Amino acid sequence: MTLVGSKTSCSNCEFLLPEAKDVADAAALAAQPCPSCGGFGRTIDVSIMETATVFDGYGMKLNRVGVKKPVVESFSKPSLSRKLGMVFKTPCSPRWFEGPSRGTIAS
Repeated sequence: MTLVGSKTSCSNCEFLLPEAKDVADAAALAAQPCPSCGGFGRTIDVSIMETATVFDGYGMKLNRVGVKKPVVESFSKPSLSRKLGMVFKTPCSPRWFEGPSRGTIAS
């Protein structure tokens, strides 16, 4: 989470008030009235920017009744390396067809 900016203003007259640096400073500033109108209401505007990265992929298997292994198999999905902390986008894997020649790779 990245805090982009914040501002404190009076709720009555929208006069910009000084920012608090810590909790004790915030309590002291909240006890003081607005220098412009004398009001105690405060409006705090905070802007937060967050970035998220999403990866997706697909997988497909074609099974036939009575055959243990899939007849057609195809996958395309990103792989995560936890050791390196990186995501690698892998191209589509070759499809494997169990045909008359038993075990030929189709491109």
